Amino acid sequence: MNFKNLKISQKVFLSFLIIIALLLITSIFQIYNFSRLTSLNANESKRSKDAIYISENSAIGAEAYRIIADAIINKNKNQSLADWDANKRAVERKYQVIENLVDTKQEEKWLQETKDA
Repeated sequence: MNFKNLKISQKVFLSFLIIIALLLITSIFQIYNFSRLTSLNANESKRSKDAIYISENSAIGAEAYRIIADAIINKNKNQSLADWDANKRAVERKYQVIENLVDTKQEEKWLQETKDA
């Protein structure tokens, strides 16, 4: 079967089949890429929310400093100890949340460094 020996209607039909096949292949490729892009976007959106949470809670050291400074200035030991205990519990809760957010070895290393500080 040679393309030159086909009738015009067969050539046109074959040409349309080729065009439809190419259109179908490119459509499937685009759908696959779109679903992959959607998945990547969802993952990055989650990581962005995690980064915002961590940024909002990056003042843990400043809170501890404030409690210590208040203790020195006001010399109210009982209130300072209560504030310190409340702050310590809050920091521990924040670290538990952050531990669930870290994904990479580098993030785990940074978290450990902040705990050690």
